[in-house]
Amino acid sequence: MFEHTPLYNAALKVVQRIGQGRAFFVGGACRDSLLELPLKDIDIATELGSKQVMSLFPGSELIGADFGVVLVKQNGFHFEVAAFRKESSYSDKRHPDKVTFGTIYDDVKRRDFTINALYYDPIKEEIIDLVGGQQDLAQGVLRCVGNAHDRLSEDALRILRAVRFVNRLNFEWDHDLKEAVSELSPNLLKISAERVKEELDRILTGPDPAMALDLMRECGILQVILPEIATLEYCEQSPVKHPEGRVFLHTALTVKNIKPRDTVHVWSALLHDVAKPICFAEYESFHGHAEMGATMSEAILTRLKFSNDEKEMIVSTVRDHMKFLDIKKMRKSTLRRFMSKPHFQLTLDLHRADCESSSGEFDNVEYIEQKKQEFVQEDGAVLPDPLITGHQVMERLGIAQGPLVGQMLRKIQDAQLESIITTEVGALSYADILLEQHQQGELE
Repeated sequence: MFEHTPLYNAALKVVQRIGQGRAFFVGGACRDSLLELPLKDIDIATELGSKQVMSLFPGSELIGADFGVVLVKQNGFHFEVAAFRKESSYSDKRHPDKVTFGTIYDDVKRRDFTINALYYDPIKEEIIDLVGGQQDLAQGVLRCVGNAHDRLSEDALRILRAVRFVNRLNFEWDHDLKEAVSELSPNLLKISAERVKEELDRILTGPDPAMALDLMRECGILQVILPEIATLEYCEQSPVKHPEGRVFLHTALTVKNIKPRDTVHVWSALLHDVAKPICFAEYESFHGHAEMGATMSEAILTRLKFSNDEKEMIVSTVRDHMKFLDIKKMRKSTLRRFMSKPHFQLTLDLHRADCESSSGEFDNVEYIEQKKQEFVQEDGAVLPDPLITGHQVMERLGIAQGPLVGQMLRKIQDAQLESIITTEVGALSYADILLEQHQQGELE
C-alpha cells in the first residue's frame, strides 16, 4: 500500500520503537496512499501518553499538551505522534471543551470524515478501517464519521474542509453531509478569520475552484463568509461581451483560468468584479467598478486578516484591471509607466484570465508583449534609468529642493520615455526650457 520512501522508512522506525500494535499511521497519509497520491507527511496515533513517547525519543518536543501531541524527529523528518483520545462537546464550535485519553475506538469517533479515519499498521502492513472509509474512497463519497450534523456542529471549520476534500478529490457529497453543511454554514461566523482564510486559500488554489465556488454558493457558505461574492450570482452582463453569463460565473471561471494559481492571483481574480452589482444599481452600468472594487476588496481582505503585502498587491491589481481597455490609446510614457508598476505582471495575468473567461480576445495581451520587446530593444528596459538626477537639475538651474524639482523630473522622464530626448545633455537643456515655462506660468 505505501511506497517505501525515506519518509515512510523514518515513520516505520518511529512505530517500531513504540512497539507493535501500539502505534499506527493515521488520517491523510492512509487516504492519499490508497488513492496513490504523493505523501507530504505521515501522522502517527498511539495508545501511549505524551510522557511515554518523549521518554522513547530524546529530543522530541511536546507541541500539544492538552491533546497529547509530541513532535518526534527521525532520520531528518518530523512526525506528530498523538495519543488516542476522546473529546467532549465543542462550545466554541472549534475546540473540544475536554479531552481524555482512550483507545483506538474512542479516537476514530472524534475524526471528521471516514476517509480521514483510517489507520495503518506498518509492521503488519494492514489497514484498520472501523468506519467504512475504504468503501467511501472506492465509491468517491465524502461522508462524516457517525452523524454529520454532530460532526459539523463540533467544529464548524469542517464545513470548509468538506468543500476542500470534495473539490480536491472530485468526490460526491454524502446526502446527510450536504444537508448538514447547508444548515450549519452560519456557524462559520464563530471561526477565526485566519482559519477561514487558510481554508479558502486551499480551496481556491485547488484543482477546480470554479466548481468549489458554485458548491459554496449552493450550500449557503458564500452568503455567510463572502456575501459580496454570493451577490454576483444575480448580476447580469452583456451577452456580447460576456457570453458566459452572469458575473458570478465569469468570476468563478476567471479564478479557475488564472495562472499561476497562488493566493494573490486567485484572490485578485475572485475580487476583480466584486463591485459590479453596486455600480450597476447606481449607474445602470459597470462604470467605476474597478475603483470601487479596490475599496471593497481592501475591506474584505482586512476582514479576513490578509497580510499588508497581500492586500497591497490584490487591491492594486483590482484597481488597475480595467486599464487594459485604453492601452492602445495611451501615450508611450504612460504605457511604459503602467507596465513598470510593481504588480503589473499580476495585473496582466488577471487580464489574460479575464479575457479567457469572457470574450476570448487577447489583442491587448499581444499588444503588451509586442510593446515590451520594442521598449527593451530601444532602451534596454521598459522603464530605463532617468537621464539626470534632481541634484543635477537644482545645480543647473540654481533652484532649491521642492515640488518644482519633482515636477520637472517627471516631465523630463516623460520626454525620455517618449524618445524625445535620449541624452543627459538633452535632458539638461530640456530642464532650461521647463524653468522658463515655469517663470512664465506655462508649466502645467
